[in-house]
Amino acid sequence: MRKQLTLIAASIVVANITVSSNAAEAACSSCTYTYHGENLITIALANELNANSTNFSKIKELETAKQQLNDLRLQLIKNKETIAEITSKITELSFVKRTHADENKHVTIDSKSGEALNVPDEGKASDYSKALNSLKQKLSSITKERESLLADISNKTKLIIEIKADHIKKINEIEKHYSVEQNKLKDIIQKESKISKELLVKNSELKDKNENAASKLMIVESVVNKIKEKFKPDLAQKTDAPTTEVKQDEFNISDELNGISRNISNTLDENKNLEKKLKESAKDLENLEKSSQDSQIIDIKALNTLNEKTRELAKKLQQNLITGEFVEQFYYITGNSSLNKSQEEYAGKIFELASKYKNIEVSIVGRADPRGNRDYNEKLAKSRGINIKELAIANGISEGSISMTSYVSSNKIEANREMHFFDRNSTVTIRRKMH
Repeated sequence: MRKQLTLIAASIVVANITVSSNAAEAACSSCTYTYHGENLITIALANELNANSTNFSKIKELETAKQQLNDLRLQLIKNKETIAEITSKITELSFVKRTHADENKHVTIDSKSGEALNVPDEGKASDYSKALNSLKQKLSSITKERESLLADISNKTKLIIEIKADHIKKINEIEKHYSVEQNKLKDIIQKESKISKELLVKNSELKDKNENAASKLMIVESVVNKIKEKFKPDLAQKTDAPTTEVKQDEFNISDELNGISRNISNTLDENKNLEKKLKESAKDLENLEKSSQDSQIIDIKALNTLNEKTRELAKKLQQNLITGEFVEQFYYITGNSSLNKSQEEYAGKIFELASKYKNIEVSIVGRADPRGNRDYNEKLAKSRGINIKELAIANGISEGSISMTSYVSSNKIEANREMHFFDRNSTVTIRRKMH
């Protein structure tokens, strides 16, 4: 019965939710919608739908940011190749220029004609010099562009981390809300069961009292009829002056009738009170059922959202394992060897899903940037890898399936510290074992 009421309530909720959009927006797959409700139930569900729309937008934003980050990395690689090519040309032109300078120092004079032999072409040397300066300017421009690209990559990566952290935070909030609402629902069901039992008892008591009242009324009617039958012959024979005995009998009968009348009146009053309590209990039960339906609808929505996010991650892991490997980067604050809470929960969820596959291997690489003491950085990189390994084991990955390495970046130390953002991370690679 309660499930049927829940389905009816859910149908009413969906029927009462309206969407703010227009005909033009209806044809647009990327348009956003705002949901509105007409009562407490539909307003709560509309808010959940709006929150999910916001989460969807953030996911799209995350995918866009990742794509932009990949484009920037490709551009950076191209720039590195261009820089190498320009550097090679500069070296070549510098060599040619030095060769011409050497030629200028040794000029041979023809003994017969008196003309200079092996005179260098000054115009050609000037062209080499101009080309060399042009390449140096181009190299300077590309170097600046490379620094700009590195800054953009750093910003995009920070944005991705923030979006992931917000995503994890939302999932945690939904799990917490679901747990609280689940406890509320259990309390409501217990109260509902208790009230139902009380109603059954009260209905039974009311039925018994009604039957007793009806029985007493029948007895009264029977007594009255008997009294009438008893005194009918005497009353027919009596004159205007009744005897004392008759008066006493009438007085006794009157007392008995009054007592019975009072009992009937008391019984009717009790019946009214019981009926009132019965109506109040029925109303309480109705309110509890309504509250239970509201909680069930909200809980189902929150649970569906949480399950959907987990399914998306599981699907991504499965697809990557089929086509190749699943790779994820986890970044650290400078000097820290532990992930922040949101990244740790995200990594734990990845390992938990991966543990369902028997034929996998997990590769972990802990890294540290080149700044500071070399020994300290090596210990820091190793500690980062160990922490990720322990997290994997705690979430179901067998230790025999895990390989771990660590190293300190050998990149040149940059003046801008954020240029080393990609050096302080741990990389997790999950792939199927090769047979």
